[in-house]
Amino acid sequence: MPIDYDQLAATYATTRSAHPVVMARLHDAIVAAQQVGAGRLLEIGCGTGNYVGALQDATGAAAWGIDPSAEMLAVARNRWPGVRFEQGTGEALPLADGSIDFAFSVDVAHHLADPPACFAEAWRVLVPGGKLCTVTDSDRIIATRAPLAVYWPETVVVEQRRYHA
Repeated sequence: MPIDYDQLAATYATTRSAHPVVMARLHDAIVAAQQVGAGRLLEIGCGTGNYVGALQDATGAAAWGIDPSAEMLAVARNRWPGVRFEQGTGEALPLADGSIDFAFSVDVAHHLADPPACFAEAWRVLVPGGKLCTVTDSDRIIATRAPLAVYWPETVVVEQRRYHA
């Protein structure tokens, strides 16, 4: 059953933040890409904009965030007015061919209806030589995630199937 992020937007914005290790690694990758001319970021499945907004602030890059949830985008626009947020999906990005230098997603792959289509779309909007980074949880993280794995260990197998579907 898909998650209705429109209903969760307000709570999500107050309880979720960008993970510092993920932020550091994405920042380093973006800075490395900028050394060869990268200056336009895209977060696919940006939600409330935690990553794309902070990365725009940290790198000075022009930034876009794409998400299917209108309510998540409303929160994102309020929080990060310098980022261009558009409603859409990873499988049909509302951007021109070759318009992005660095595209990324964080914890999105397991929500995609058609992951190969999303990756094809990302390659379409990237400039030649552009970079794509996908961050998702590993089996180890899923197996040790608290409190879920601690109190409901039977959920680990379900989550691992969902992430690897």
